[in-house]
Amino acid sequence: MNATSNPPARRAVPAGSRPAPLLNTAGEWEGDARSRGANLAEALAVMLGLLGALWGVAYPFGVLGKSAAANRAAQLLLAGLAVFVLGISPRLHGDTAAAWGLGRPAELGRRLRRAAAEKRAWLPLLVAGGAAAWTWQLYHNLTGTARLMSGLAPAAVFQLPQDRAARWAAGLLCAALAGLWMAYVVRYDNFRTAWRGAVRIWIVLLPLALLAAWLGNGPEAFHFPGRGALGEGVGYLFWGAVQQALFCGYFNTRLRRAFAPARSQRPWKRLGVAALNGSFFGLAHLNHWLLAGGAAVLGAFLAWHFMRERYRNLQVMGLAHGVLGAAVLWLFTRPGGRVRISLNVGPWALSGPPDGWTLAVAAAAMAALGGGIAVVWRARRQRPNSRMATPSRPMPSSRPASSAAPKLRRISQSGLRREGSSP
Repeated sequence: MNATSNPPARRAVPAGSRPAPLLNTAGEWEGDARSRGANLAEALAVMLGLLGALWGVAYPFGVLGKSAAANRAAQLLLAGLAVFVLGISPRLHGDTAAAWGLGRPAELGRRLRRAAAEKRAWLPLLVAGGAAAWTWQLYHNLTGTARLMSGLAPAAVFQLPQDRAARWAAGLLCAALAGLWMAYVVRYDNFRTAWRGAVRIWIVLLPLALLAAWLGNGPEAFHFPGRGALGEGVGYLFWGAVQQALFCGYFNTRLRRAFAPARSQRPWKRLGVAALNGSFFGLAHLNHWLLAGGAAVLGAFLAWHFMRERYRNLQVMGLAHGVLGAAVLWLFTRPGGRVRISLNVGPWALSGPPDGWTLAVAAAAMAALGGGIAVVWRARRQRPNSRMATPSRPMPSSRPASSAAPKLRRISQSGLRREGSSP
């Protein structure tokens, strides 16, 4: 697409067809086969389903009612949402891997060959170091790895063979998983710019976490953690990327395409969308209020950066999340501390009498999500053939020096031009 030409007129586009261009909230061009309203309704519906499975089924019937069938039903609902989010939705919208901040093995191979030809060592060292670190983490948490890959219960995992051949097989499996992670999850073309975005997030939020630890727990909060806590913190660096596959990769993609850019250069609309995205992340930590508030703030920071192509890197944003999560783990989980934050969240982490506040907040959030879906549905029925798009505008090759229009940026080569790869 020529950077100086107007995008084609927006018309009703059936699912699965070629993605049509639209401006996201940050003012950048992306491709999507569905309308803005469909993106918004889908994001709200998935979040409603997530909260409904956790706090509408699992907690009242599974945890409080002690019903194994309710727990299984909630788990099946969550599994169905995962299949839709990771497998069905990207194909409905024509998402590319880059739209989710993911890498592509073919692109990695080209970059490695170019680095070898130009005798640059940073990329091979990054790939090898990341694969080694990921292999080490998977191997030293074999119980969790086996449960993740097979769904086995902990007792069944401990009954797996423990001889030397089994350990070698487990090591090779972990190395293969690490290699797939480095090829398909890590995105390399914007790694440096995304890293600068992560550093900015740390500069703002890490001092706030340290100050809160000092005020809440005193100097004892800064004692070096034991080996167990250190290992858990390192593991959290990778777990952050897994969580952000949902909240940055999926929800951010749907929400930034649901809302057109503001007509002025003021950032309030983008801030509002980032706050909405962050609130989803906070709601996922509902039963611990301090953690939920911190997660909402972190989620808004991550969403603000992930809207821009230059920062749209799932692994780096996951590391930004992981470093802050590890800081919370080390600073606020010590026995005897006045301010303690538990990282065990969700209905299955609760015991004892019913948590009325959590149920009330969850019910209010589900009602708001349902109301939002109804509003979007009504708007779509009033305009059945509209893609709820912004007016077509020229896509300039450079930003005007002084203009009240949004900052329109050229879509990257990993956007509309590479539509053959989906996450």
